[in-house]
Amino acid sequence: MITIYVGVDDASDLHELATSTAKHFEEDLADPRGYGRIRPPSPLPPLEPSMGPKALVLRMIKRIQDTKERFEEENVYLRSMCADCPKDGGKRCPRRSRGNPRDDAADVAHSSVNLISEALLMLASVCGLQLASITREALLAALTARNAAIEGDHEAVDEFSRTWLGITRPERWRDAVEMALLGEWVNNLGRGILRDPAVVDLLRNHAQIEHRHLQPLWERKVNGRRTALLSQPVSKDLTLHDILAECRTPEAEVLHAEHDDSRVAAVLRRLTPEEASVAEQWAEVPDSNWHRAALAARLPETFGESVRRKLKRLGKLYTERAQSAATAVAGAS
Repeated sequence: MITIYVGVDDASDLHELATSTAKHFEEDLADPRGYGRIRPPSPLPPLEPSMGPKALVLRMIKRIQDTKERFEEENVYLRSMCADCPKDGGKRCPRRSRGNPRDDAADVAHSSVNLISEALLMLASVCGLQLASITREALLAALTARNAAIEGDHEAVDEFSRTWLGITRPERWRDAVEMALLGEWVNNLGRGILRDPAVVDLLRNHAQIEHRHLQPLWERKVNGRRTALLSQPVSKDLTLHDILAECRTPEAEVLHAEHDDSRVAAVLRRLTPEEASVAEQWAEVPDSNWHRAALAARLPETFGESVRRKLKRLGKLYTERAQSAATAVAGAS
């Protein structure tokens, strides 16, 4: 249940309302078209001009409760509240004639429900004069949109966003607005009057915060700067990754370190710059072949095969010379 506190501070208006409510009850109870014997009303403190708003409201509530009990204990129904009852009072109401006596308990047309409802309408009409200067349209729209968000009615939420929050593309803000509507702003309703401008500003600020949280990092600024995805295209066949990303892999770093090996360096020194480039491309990509390595170095495919044969020949030559040198050293010793 949502309680909206109404600012009725004029005790004179409440005093007049309490008087008219009591008179209304007594007249209806004394109406000859009311069947049954009604006990006298419970005594209440007399109305005094010095009574404050709280005392007057409590008095009216007490009178309504007492009247309801008096109706129920005598099982009385009011003909004056039923549109179908004959006005002369000489005949039985056709609605009750057609009904089942066992349904009397549910006979709202002749029960005290109508009398109590009429009294509450009187209360609302007087309070409505006090509320004339307070616009409640935004609050009611927000509560309606909150209920729509709970029930999954996205169209109603979008309409609230467009009408009250000024969002031109509500479908993009739908999740943020729903989270704002389902937030804790309703707790402020129990602390006094939450006026319409405050409701709209509060929900708009909450929606902006939630919208920012829901936005991906690359769709908003961080510290005044934008973040771009590496997959963002910069041309038809080129992405940001192709321009900025570091293509060297951990395996390539290891292979670069292996170039410091004296044996590898001795062989690579025998290669031309183009041949060394192809060899490096082949070494950096484990699944590559010599043809692709040559293409990666912007050289013909056949050049890669010639580099492979040359490296094989140089490696064999280096091994033979190393073995010969080792044999000579062993013989000299």
